[in-house]
Amino acid sequence: MKPTQDFTAQNLFFMKGRRIPESLRARAPRSADEWLELARDTEAQIVQGSFRFSGLFASSASGKPALSTASPADALVLRKINDNIRRAYGIRQAQRSASVRLARTALSEWPPKGVVSLDLKSCFESITPKRVIDKLRDDARVSSQTVQLLEMFLSQATRFGANMYTRGLPRGILVSSTLAELYLTALDEKIKSLTGVYVYIRYVDDILVIASREANQLAREVFGAVNDQDLQINRAKSRVVDVGCKCDFTCNHPIGQCPCRDACKCTINGDNLDFIDYLGYRLIFGTGQKTASYQKCHAMVAPRKAKKIKKRVALSIHSYKQKADFELLEDRLRYLTSNLTIDQTLTKRTLRSGISHTFDQYHEPDDLGRFADCSLASLDRFARTKLRLLFAKRNFSYMERRRLRRNSFKHGHANFHRASFQRERIDQIKECWIDEVR
Repeated sequence: MKPTQDFTAQNLFFMKGRRIPESLRARAPRSADEWLELARDTEAQIVQGSFRFSGLFASSASGKPALSTASPADALVLRKINDNIRRAYGIRQAQRSASVRLARTALSEWPPKGVVSLDLKSCFESITPKRVIDKLRDDARVSSQTVQLLEMFLSQATRFGANMYTRGLPRGILVSSTLAELYLTALDEKIKSLTGVYVYIRYVDDILVIASREANQLAREVFGAVNDQDLQINRAKSRVVDVGCKCDFTCNHPIGQCPCRDACKCTINGDNLDFIDYLGYRLIFGTGQKTASYQKCHAMVAPRKAKKIKKRVALSIHSYKQKADFELLEDRLRYLTSNLTIDQTLTKRTLRSGISHTFDQYHEPDDLGRFADCSLASLDRFARTKLRLLFAKRNFSYMERRRLRRNSFKHGHANFHRASFQRERIDQIKECWIDEVR
């Protein structure tokens, strides 16, 4: 039976899902019959007008204020609100790997182009809930009951968070991501319509624009479109690049008979390669006179991502110095350098992630040159240096040293090394990383 937008017991029961979040486990029903009974009670409360979001509490996500719920009834209603909006607007989350693959293909093509990569600063906090609610009402694609329950949730959410969520959407709740996607569709359409734009990729708040014209003028128009939406740009994570010889943007001679190109000695840098950072990758491509002859785009580890991984290695070793738990240190290094199978005992499912999944588009140039610090081998050098310093201060047996050293980012990625952990062990592994800053 196809679900409707109504908040009936059956529709709410469909929302229970397979994965039970940690915050719900203590109060979650244990069987399908119990879930159905909860759905019936929730439907009755909604019909009577007595339903309230009773389990909300403040939490954190990536070092920023967030919101969670400990109430299974809250979760069912929020998931139904989210499902109604996504179905009504056809909202689909872009795939990170597909986005990077498209970016690599576009950047490897020979025609000259302007490239703008940017990050929206505090995207969730910049979106006013009222504007999203007004859009839902004006479009009339979702039921009035959906809008009323969403308004109730956003109103109750004002008790939490640094900005009390009167100006922004609460992080940590799935429906907030959907509302952000809905709000950003206007920005998407505006940037896509700019002159010369032929590739536009947005993954959450990371945007890449490629156009057949100079980058500086393109950037001014893109930044203007972002400002028109009352959004801010994180300048530290944004980059504007012209890909190609300077003559390509200024010369009006016919193709194939260009005295400018014959006389041009345009070089951008020593190796005539340039880069942008996008979705955790450093994308490296040919430019200047090398654009036409170097039709490939490499993908390595972005410095910000590498810094985060190195910090986790350092925190793991620091934790060992305090607790001297060898098995935990080894598991932390295995967790970072392997591909994981996470046992979801309660749901009888397995989740997979890890270095090969995170960097499935990883591809090094033949000569690393000035990009050597963006390689997986660079992460290995950092980890081994930290281990050498640890070995010099603590007594380890030969086998213990060997067990720690065999954890390698490069080989874990290339050979798809696997590791498996119970959920409880994952929590222990991540314990020393909880307070890290994104």
